[in-house]
Amino acid sequence: MASSTSTEILDLRHFSAPMLRAVLEAEGDLWKQRLHWDYRSSARLLMQYLDNHLLPGTRQWRRTK
Repeated sequence: MASSTSTEILDLRHFSAPMLRAVLEAEGDLWKQRLHWDYRSSARLLMQYLDNHLLPGTRQWRRTK
């Protein structure tokens, strides 16, 4: 049976830091490897903004059915 996917664009204010922590950590690893830049302090600030629902923007969310 083939699975189908649907894509939603959601406001970032619907998310908390724990929900996006893995994405931010993966992005930080990539920045460190490719750009030789420590992303951790920026990621901490982004997570604070997420938890306080202050970060404007959207996130693409794919769901597999």
